[in-house]
Amino acid sequence: MSRHTELYSLIYQTLKKTISSQIPRPKSANLDILLDKLYKNDPNSILSLEEGIINDLGNNLELLNEALTLSRCCYFLSLTESETRSLQEAEMMFDIIQILESRPDFIIENTLSTLESNIIRDIAKSENLQQLTQWYKYLLKIENTFPAYKVSHGIMTVELKVFPLVLDQIERGNCDINDLLRIVYELSKDPRFNLENLKIITVDHGLTRIGELETQEKYWEISKTLGVIRENNIVESMKASYDYYDRKYKALSSEDDENGTIFALKKEVVRDKVREFINVKVNRAIAWKNADENVFVIKRSGTINLKGRHEVSVFQYSIKGEEEVRFDAEEKRAEKIKTKHDNVLGFVGMFRCKLNNVENLFVVTEPIGKKNSLNHIIKNKHDFDAKQLIRETCAGLAYLESSGVSHRKVNPYNIFFIDGVFRLSFGTSFLYIRENTNEEKFLAPEIKDILANPHEKKPLSFVRADIYSFGATIFYAITEKFYENEMNLNDIKDNKVKMILASALDKKPSARLLFKELYEIIRDMD
Repeated sequence: MSRHTELYSLIYQTLKKTISSQIPRPKSANLDILLDKLYKNDPNSILSLEEGIINDLGNNLELLNEALTLSRCCYFLSLTESETRSLQEAEMMFDIIQILESRPDFIIENTLSTLESNIIRDIAKSENLQQLTQWYKYLLKIENTFPAYKVSHGIMTVELKVFPLVLDQIERGNCDINDLLRIVYELSKDPRFNLENLKIITVDHGLTRIGELETQEKYWEISKTLGVIRENNIVESMKASYDYYDRKYKALSSEDDENGTIFALKKEVVRDKVREFINVKVNRAIAWKNADENVFVIKRSGTINLKGRHEVSVFQYSIKGEEEVRFDAEEKRAEKIKTKHDNVLGFVGMFRCKLNNVENLFVVTEPIGKKNSLNHIIKNKHDFDAKQLIRETCAGLAYLESSGVSHRKVNPYNIFFIDGVFRLSFGTSFLYIRENTNEEKFLAPEIKDILANPHEKKPLSFVRADIYSFGATIFYAITEKFYENEMNLNDIKDNKVKMILASALDKKPSARLLFKELYEIIRDMD
């Protein structure tokens, strides 16, 4: 029996009583059968039931109206088992609940709880702020109509959903800034919401699109109401006009304040956006990358030395489980690289902070682009010098090896061709198999064993594992195939390259030549 059995039974008894007193038995025989099915929870019979009611009660409009209302109750309550519901259907069900509320045997809390559960499901599926706002207003309607019932779970779901929807619409660039401000303003009036970060993001985004606002005065009025503009806020000083903001802050610049040096690394800097939204408690740089590819970085005093004009690339990763524990060790490992090398991408630093209660890792490097990656070159069949790739990649890895550092993530996604030189990225190596499923194809067998059996402790040389990944990457670059076993080496025509790969791809780690040894062989390769 479903959770609506009591209500089905109530409707059945009401219909039965109504129909039995008004309709000759022979004519109601088919209707009795349908009612019996209804009592046994056969929702498929509900529409047929309605047709039977019309046939049997067609001459009595008052009874017909009551009977149809009750049958439609059954129909819409059966929809609560469905995975889809439109706002129109929810409104109709709301009306039905109000009709049934006066009946003494109707347990309204159960039905309202069911309705709220379905609304929560649909809130989770909302694709834009407009849909979300409609459901929010509907929740308020339930509370206002039935004061004893609180839609606390529904409100919580709205709060969880509104943040990613705002960010998504800002990133896609498909939001009307006036609607966005109004929606956030309306939601912020509900004391049950904690939307401080969202308000800051919305107001700051409005600043970058101030020319699209209906009136600037309305924007500042909303901003003040949201409580975002405060004394000495950098936004306050910009409110004269968008042109002033664009002229003063679009150029790459830096300025000092009590928290260190603030750098505008790409387009513009809004101090409170970084400080308030990220809310980081670390002694390293802080960065945020928004939809316009602007990167905001605050340098905490004495940590990172950036002077003048700088562009960087910022990569963001979620940190979970043991990765969080390993962060400090990884950071110390990265700091061993004290000098620059032509074949290693400049590593600025890495730092972590919490976003939406999830620990995140930010890695800052010299600027790169996806189109520069070796993987992009291979996939798009661009020409490249295979021996240059071997020589320069090995040189970079030999440098890391001599610094006492293993890369741990050598693959085509982390090698870049910049200004005619192959360069390794560095700094995210302990995050295995995070974004590209094919990364597993380049891991050494012993690393795969660790990933498959994380609780087994085995001695491991990450440098030797890097050597295998180097070999697998070179093999893939030359053949466009993933390396599987030694038989694949027959696809390599150059005997010297084949010898290098045979050593690098040996299943036994100790049999693999170190990078400094490989480089001696590779250095003068024509």
